[in-house]
Amino acid sequence: MNIPGKADPAFDRILHLRQQHMNAALQSASAGVLSVPDVLSMVDTLPPGHPLLVFAERSLVPDLGSGLERIAANDRFNLWMVVEPAKDQR
Repeated sequence: MNIPGKADPAFDRILHLRQQHMNAALQSASAGVLSVPDVLSMVDTLPPGHPLLVFAERSLVPDLGSGLERIAANDRFNLWMVVEPAKDQR
């Protein structure tokens, strides 16, 4: 039975997983680290073909070959796109 305003259990698990990884990524960012593993884990919760973009301060730079590609920048921020395939395609 679907209750209006409440996610079904499968979607609720996906939302919870995204929230966990977003919180971990934000905590890492506050320590000056762009958490690529958390970003890639969020990609794994998206349907295939849906890109994930990361808008981050310029000081947060992933390791070379991390699965992120910088697609835009200004004097304060970088915009990264995940180019690493989803977990089921790695």
